[in-house]
Amino acid sequence: MDYGNIVSSAISSVYNVIYDSGEFAAASTASSISIAGLNGDTDIEYMFINRFVDLNTTGGYYIRPNNDSTAGNYGFQYIDGTGASATALRATANVLTAGYTNVNGNISLGTTNIYAKTGRVRTALTKFSGDCLATSVNQIQVCGQMWADTTNNITSFTVGAVNDLMGVGTRIVLLRKLSTV
Repeated sequence: MDYGNIVSSAISSVYNVIYDSGEFAAASTASSISIAGLNGDTDIEYMFINRFVDLNTTGGYYIRPNNDSTAGNYGFQYIDGTGASATALRATANVLTAGYTNVNGNISLGTTNIYAKTGRVRTALTKFSGDCLATSVNQIQVCGQMWADTTNNITSFTVGAVNDLMGVGTRIVLLRKLSTV
């Protein structure tokens, strides 16, 4: 699933790219990356566009504001279609969900929009296709999420893989919404 030139004129008229990992090469596979130097109170809204390529085994992919991994600081409700089955789940977590793969070489492609301003619960909406290979899309998910920290300004994000590595072809793009739109 190649998404080509994702920064089209339609996107760049509403968002500015503030981080682009480029496609991971063989020497740059990682379990996580950090994006620093942010100001959520000024930027107000962020959008991630992610393509995760599974390197080893079953793995979920995550986003952590300020690298906060505190259990129960996050909540979510999702609707998931895996294979021919549909499920829904509400729970707490220690990350924002960003994607999922189950087999080495499979791909997850998705977006996450995050409201970042201090003073309210930070909300996020993630949509992704997961465990994709050749002509098979084995999972789709829409996930409403929240980060309960209302007092700390978002100054960084950590994006990573749970029990896995982000493989060759992974690409992580972070955009900031333009305040003039």
